[in-house]
Amino acid sequence: MSSEQRVIARTGPGALARRLLRWLVTPGTGLGFLWFLTLVGSLLVDAHGRLSGGFITLSCVVVWVSMLRVSASLPPPPKLSDQSALVARVAWFIKTVWAAFVFAAAAVYGALVGVEVDRLVTAGSSARMYELVTQSVWGVVAFVAVGAGWFAVMSCAWDLTRSGEPARRGVVTRLVAQAGNRAPEHSALGAELPWLGELMLWCTRGIMPWLFGYMAPPVVIGLWNSLAPNGDHAFRLF
Repeated sequence: MSSEQRVIARTGPGALARRLLRWLVTPGTGLGFLWFLTLVGSLLVDAHGRLSGGFITLSCVVVWVSMLRVSASLPPPPKLSDQSALVARVAWFIKTVWAAFVFAAAAVYGALVGVEVDRLVTAGSSARMYELVTQSVWGVVAFVAVGAGWFAVMSCAWDLTRSGEPARRGVVTRLVAQAGNRAPEHSALGAELPWLGELMLWCTRGIMPWLFGYMAPPVVIGLWNSLAPNGDHAFRLF
């Protein structure tokens, strides 16, 4: 091959297309751009939003699994309250105010439910009273579960950010090496492990865990209302 042919091979349309494809599938700016284009395309194609909703849910699951797997192998960072007296006092103040708010909200909610139950007992509507009590208890449990889950995911994002890039990369490197030792020799999975490691690292870097952690409540609520339990409106979340 002559020097002119080599230049054409490096700069021709085929080479540019391969570079663009490689950039689009590389975790980082390229893959983020491809994700955005796919989301916009699904929104334009599907008027009901089911395709885009499924794509967002799948993206969230990938990021959440990466966050949880990396966090499982990271040592917990030291608490800020153990490093600063001011932070410790601010945390105590927030916990006290929050406890007072929860107590007051529970008292008001219980009083409202009690008044409604008393009215139904007077009216003799036992079936409606049972439904009200069930929905009241289920509503409180669902609200606490969603709120606690969202707080846990955001706390995981906070811990990943505080742990730093070297610690996260070290965890991902160990995970890729362990998976490579278990994968069959010359298998397709073994060839894709470096890419999966970069994807996992990208999912736990910068704004990614914060963005998809913030999206956790609506995604989980949407999944629950759509799939379980069999579309029963009595068990719908919010």
